[in-house]
Amino acid sequence: MGIFNKMNKEKAKKSEMEFFDNKGNGLDDAYAYLKDCKENGVNIYVRYFYNNYIVDPDSTYYGYGVRLYSCDVTTLENLYQDVYECSKEQYLAKRAEWQVEYEKRQAERREKIRKKIAKEEEERAFAQELKDSCYTRGEKIIFPSQKENWRACLNQRSLESLKDFCFTVKFMETLEESNDLNYAKDVMRHASRYDGIEMDKVLRFSKVGPEIYTEWKQISGKDMEKHADDKDGIYRVIDQIDQRNQEEIKLAKGLAKELHEDNRKSFMNKDGSYESCWKAINDEKFVQSLNPNQLPNNIRAVDGHYEIDIANSPYEQLSPDWQYENQEAGKVLAGLVIHSQYDNVNLSRKQIGDEIHNEWLKRNAWAKGGELDVPFDQLPAEVQRKDIAQYGFAGNYYEANVKKQPKFFDFSLEK
Repeated sequence: MGIFNKMNKEKAKKSEMEFFDNKGNGLDDAYAYLKDCKENGVNIYVRYFYNNYIVDPDSTYYGYGVRLYSCDVTTLENLYQDVYECSKEQYLAKRAEWQVEYEKRQAERREKIRKKIAKEEEERAFAQELKDSCYTRGEKIIFPSQKENWRACLNQRSLESLKDFCFTVKFMETLEESNDLNYAKDVMRHASRYDGIEMDKVLRFSKVGPEIYTEWKQISGKDMEKHADDKDGIYRVIDQIDQRNQEEIKLAKGLAKELHEDNRKSFMNKDGSYESCWKAINDEKFVQSLNPNQLPNNIRAVDGHYEIDIANSPYEQLSPDWQYENQEAGKVLAGLVIHSQYDNVNLSRKQIGDEIHNEWLKRNAWAKGGELDVPFDQLPAEVQRKDIAQYGFAGNYYEANVKKQPKFFDFSLEK
């Protein structure tokens, strides 16, 4: 009896043995092992892992792990009560019920997976059928040198985009049959399913694509005459137009943020903080969304209206009206830079200043009749300098982040 008196939880050592209730008899095995240890005076504990949702179906916890001590072992029934809070008979009955439900859920899961696979296979087959159809139909309506690009374009499209692409092919077939450019323009303008990407496919692949570009004055008559017997040459012109448009869009978007961040530098203190610059918020929808009792740190209420600290607001935290101002300024600058780059034009200081200032006046009606409502060359020297500096900033940003082919263009601007 002396040995058993010395056995207790505090002095129990961890056993390397672990038991799992994955087959329904784990607790019986653990009991037999612990009982044998107790009878031989071995004071240990084992880890027992079980699924609690067998007893409590609403439980979401899987893999309960508890310690079972040899010094605590009395009877198997007591051990079931300690772990599962029920008798062994009750436990086995609950486990049998759970097993039936488990197998039912597994069967439902397998059926769901089977149907998903069948649907995916059906969609893949349908997509391939659409691709084959579009490719075959396209051979009759596309410029021959574009065949490989046509196939590559089709292979990159998902099932949903293929459905829209079928509309593109149908439109190209109609265009090929009618050769009616006015009709084509009307369809392009009014077909709600047509976005810029689908339009690009028509212009790029259709045999009459170059003619459409000319009709819309995107390709000059001079270029058309130059490449009259060289449609590949026309497509090279189209590629340049696409690149130009893409670069202008990318530049305008990038400048919207960068112009604001550059402007914030003028408010920066030596310690890296920013001196506040409060401006009125004029976006009514945004103002209505504000909670007067929980305003962001960069917004304040003043005499019945709201103001935003643009110096202490990253671009993403600006109100929509102040983001819009930067976006529109970015578009103007992007247009100037791209015009200079692609048309090989060295714009004069006055040309740049006039465009930037005139567009600014259009966006800011409040300035009408004021000291800034004058031609660019009559503005204060500091205002002129800031406008011209914006163009230089835009040119440098273009060179560093947007331009695909270096042309070493001069954006120094002091002309």
